[in-house]
Amino acid sequence: MSNKTDSFKGFTLIELVLMIALLGIMVVFYVESAGNLSDIAVDSASRKAQSDIRLAQQMAQTTGVNSGAKFTANGTYVIYQGNINNPVRDPLTGGQLIENLSKFPGVKITTSYQVEFNPVGTPTMGGDGRVRFTSSSGAIRDVYVVNNTGAVIIDLIQEGTGCSCELCYQ
Repeated sequence: MSNKTDSFKGFTLIELVLMIALLGIMVVFYVESAGNLSDIAVDSASRKAQSDIRLAQQMAQTTGVNSGAKFTANGTYVIYQGNINNPVRDPLTGGQLIENLSKFPGVKITTSYQVEFNPVGTPTMGGDGRVRFTSSSGAIRDVYVVNNTGAVIIDLIQEGTGCSCELCYQ
């Protein structure tokens, strides 16, 4: 029988406490740099609206039938073809494309707006207009539709950009 002493390898209590403290400091810096989550939600909601408006524009171009989007302040928006009572099919879910913003907590539509596109893809209604999304933290995102081109833009129109629409000169 040999008389061996067991040698345990591992971290001491001081090393473990230091590692936990270091991880805690890293988490604090990450949370500070990530920002407010409702700011992220308003950004996501405005990008989805931008994408849905472009879908309406593409549907008008491919089917030859006017298509559009109607936004209701403090409510929902619908993407339609022909008239407002004919919501299009959501490519993601297969249901009607009526968005109530439930996937974006703390975000609401603050302006009523309607835009409709002709088969060429230019707005016949609502050109040079915008819909505004706000978050509970106060972050704001505007989705603009430029009149002559039908371009759908988020927060990018600024005075002096060379664009000839009314929004650039307000």
